[in-house]
Amino acid sequence: MARPIRVLYADEERAAETAEFIERADDGVAVEAATGTDEGLERLDATAFDCVVSGPEISGPDAVGFLEAVRESHGDLPVVVSVGEGSETTASEAIAAGATDYFRTDAGPDRYDLLANRIQTSVRGRGGRDPTRNERGEVFDRMTDGVFALDDEWRFSYLNDRAAELVGDAIGEDPSAADLLGRNIWETIPEATETAFYERYHEAVDSQTPVSFESYYDPLDTWFDIRVYPSENGISVYFLDVTEKHRRESEIRNRERILREVYDVVSDTDRAFDEQASALLDIGRRVVGTEYASLSRVRDEEYVFEVVRAPDGTIEAGDVVDLSATHCERAIETNESLVLADIAADAPELTDRAGYTEWGVSCYVGAPVHVGGRVYGTFCFYDETPRKTPFSEWQVTLVDLMARWISYGLERRRVERRLRRQNDRLDEFASVLSHDLRNPLSVARGRLELLKDDVDAERLRPIRNAHERIEALISDVLTMAREGAAVETTDPVSLEELAAASWEHVDTGTAGLAVSGPIRIEADRDRLGRLLENLFRNSAEHGSGDGPSDDGATGPAGEAPDATGDTATESGVTVRIGRLRDGFYVEDDGPGIPEAERNRVFEYGYSTESDGTGLGLSIVRQIAEAHGWDVELAESNGGGARFEFTGVDAE
Repeated sequence: MARPIRVLYADEERAAETAEFIERADDGVAVEAATGTDEGLERLDATAFDCVVSGPEISGPDAVGFLEAVRESHGDLPVVVSVGEGSETTASEAIAAGATDYFRTDAGPDRYDLLANRIQTSVRGRGGRDPTRNERGEVFDRMTDGVFALDDEWRFSYLNDRAAELVGDAIGEDPSAADLLGRNIWETIPEATETAFYERYHEAVDSQTPVSFESYYDPLDTWFDIRVYPSENGISVYFLDVTEKHRRESEIRNRERILREVYDVVSDTDRAFDEQASALLDIGRRVVGTEYASLSRVRDEEYVFEVVRAPDGTIEAGDVVDLSATHCERAIETNESLVLADIAADAPELTDRAGYTEWGVSCYVGAPVHVGGRVYGTFCFYDETPRKTPFSEWQVTLVDLMARWISYGLERRRVERRLRRQNDRLDEFASVLSHDLRNPLSVARGRLELLKDDVDAERLRPIRNAHERIEALISDVLTMAREGAAVETTDPVSLEELAAASWEHVDTGTAGLAVSGPIRIEADRDRLGRLLENLFRNSAEHGSGDGPSDDGATGPAGEAPDATGDTATESGVTVRIGRLRDGFYVEDDGPGIPEAERNRVFEYGYSTESDGTGLGLSIVRQIAEAHGWDVELAESNGGGARFEFTGVDAE
């Protein structure tokens, strides 16, 4: 029994796995695996092999370099080069450098049988010399690359079948490779003398160095990837049709441009929603290739055209038709995109609808639009002429993408309108508090003043205190009503400067303030100031047993900070403000809030003081939420209360 052919299989990845598959395909070969070219060369030096196979992950210069290293140290040892789809240029270069054969890894389910056959053929053809001219020609003829050779007089000395076919296309004939041998390339294809091919071929000859380039040949409407290898006797040219690659690259650039257009539209917040929708419909019409496009809404059994792009005199925004007459009804019922290149052929059951019989809609692509978790309507494109080709995956994807943005835009508009109505109601409520409640209170206070000369002051004190409590409640509720509205515009605010100003507006007693470094945030300055004032007041009132004094605040403007930046007296609480990763905190070193109570402190009416309104921290939470921030209560390092505000746009 003959010994098996010993094969070295070298690749950067999955070498052992591939080696096993080759052995399964042919029990007449024994394959050893090597990971990478360095290990492959080491194995060759240590062990005798009958054939070397380089895997597809060793490509381009690495494949040629590995081949040359094998040739240098092991002479005519057969070498088979494996290449993937689109890598036949590597195969061409390897064959030119002396590879015995090449193998395509995308050759189908029998590829390992085919590779084993190539190995057997390469080993049997080994005779202590380079493959013969005929053997080399057979390899070239199997290639989908074009390969031809020119002598030193620019005459064809060899062409493979693909090269002969392309030359024939260029001259409008159907010659065989034999018919072209001996013909001068520039006389055969005179148009080529005015191209980059002429210049670069001569450059290779003059410099005697290989030349690589890509160029477009207009008569064939084709892009070529060219490799030119010169010698003293002429040049060898390997060329691959890369038109499809250029088409894909051009399509990618076009898609990127379209997506930038879409982004420019949807990010332009100065545009009204209907203007944005109209611009998206125009982009879609251009990409999809239809005359008609619309954003429509379903209202009961009616179909209302809200934004329309169509020829004059056809449909307009505001037109209403029966939903059952439209093709959109199916997209709405299935809650899925509807894609029909030819309605008569693709969905004949829809041809009895008015959309087809009266309006002539013969092709359609559209997607449902959602608002509030329900189908709002459709965003669609249609035309009166059936398409000869289906809508492409890119066209359908773009329509789906724009429909999703339309859904988002409508949802945002819905929320904005709801907030606007809510803000209007809050304004009305604030007006009632400001006038209808304060007017009777003013009357009661006036009557109380009339009684002070006739009634003992101690007997009137409970009434006066009740009036003051009512005024405090009105003030806090009025603040809540006004601060509950969502913040619509913000400005950069220095938290350090605003904290100092807010501190002066609060009776902080012996408390002190420390701000750790400059902090700038995006906020409504007035509302943020009220938030800080409420927190400062809360710390001053609850942070020490003494409470606020009647002597006025001692703060940054009143006395210099100590080494830590604090300005508190020995008996007062210190309030500190600092930066968080995505916000800021306000904390004190007072007695703090028991953990069991922390979830309740933001509730309306919660207070530990008998004369408190219980609205101060509720207002803090409301102002934070109006900005879109989150607020949490924790314990400071000093055991006091720490309010953390996150989701803040801070610098």
